[in-house]
Amino acid sequence: MKTSEESSSQSRECKLEIDRGGGLLHPYIQRDIKMTSSDNLAPKTAVEQAQLEKLELEIAALKRTESFDAETKEEKRKKMYYETQSARWQTSLIYRASQFATIITIFATAFGIWSAYNKLVTDRQNEYEQKSKDRTDRMTLRYRTDLQQLLEYPIDPRQTISKAVFTLQDLTDVVNNGFESELEKQQKADEVGFLIAQLVKSSDFDLMLTRNSNFDRKAIDSSKFYENYLVTHPMDNRDILSKYKGVLLALHDKDPSYCENFQVDPNDSSSFTESQISTDQTKFFQYVYLFHAYRNHVELLSHSAFVSQPDPHVADYLDLAFCWFWGSSRNTSLIQAIFGGTDDQINVKSSECDYMTSNTQREKQDPNSKKALKVSTRAPR
Repeated sequence: MKTSEESSSQSRECKLEIDRGGGLLHPYIQRDIKMTSSDNLAPKTAVEQAQLEKLELEIAALKRTESFDAETKEEKRKKMYYETQSARWQTSLIYRASQFATIITIFATAFGIWSAYNKLVTDRQNEYEQKSKDRTDRMTLRYRTDLQQLLEYPIDPRQTISKAVFTLQDLTDVVNNGFESELEKQQKADEVGFLIAQLVKSSDFDLMLTRNSNFDRKAIDSSKFYENYLVTHPMDNRDILSKYKGVLLALHDKDPSYCENFQVDPNDSSSFTESQISTDQTKFFQYVYLFHAYRNHVELLSHSAFVSQPDPHVADYLDLAFCWFWGSSRNTSLIQAIFGGTDDQINVKSSECDYMTSNTQREKQDPNSKKALKVSTRAPR
């Protein structure tokens, strides 16, 4: 029979058994361990001492975990509840519909911004186009008004030369600044030059009138469009010179002495001397304007030889212009001021003109002399 002391010793040894795999002890084992520790029972071996220390550390960790779980359990439940509710909301139809609504709202807002911007750009473009159209319409009306007024100059005695010059300058400003397209500008410039040339060439434009010859002279000085047209169209220029020839010849026939002795200063082409002072100053200005106009046309005719595609007959036109002026004025001083050259050169050239004129007259009288004329006109120059 065991004594009480032996039973107590066996009980303590059994309660010291531990789960060596996990290190977890039953609560009553923990209490017994404490009791054993409190009784200051010394371990039998060093291994048992280490095991006891390990058990104490594990017990302390378990207590801290249990205490932390107890404190945070309620908060964790709340957090899990909210997370669960959020997950349910995110998977619900209403949430998805709200997401689609948000996306649609974003796209609608972006479309509204784009539509407003596009409308602003369109309105500004339309406004610019309308202003440009209005400006073009105003310039076109101004262009046609100036051109119509200019073309009525020969039949409207109320128009002065100053007003005509102003109209020419205004036309230049309208064409250069009133139209955006370079092609349209060039077309308008060519049209102005063409219409002025046709006006001067027309039978209504009487160069015997001083105001008309002065207009032609001022048109060349004031309008680059007219000047450029005459340079690029030497045949029209030749026709205008032919009209001047007729006027000069008529004046020469009326008063040959006055026309043949009308002198120009070699150093100043704007200074003239009359052999006989005329009481009628209109005659003086008429002859001066005719001289200046003829000289301007001859100068432009000479420029026609230097364009990109010159007329092959320009040299012939210049010869005709020389002979026409010589035949209608017989004035060496004026010839030299217009065509240049020495007295001897002018005499040779004028003699040739007389020779050609005499042959032409013979051809008119005797058509059979045409062949002889062609041979005789080959005289050296």
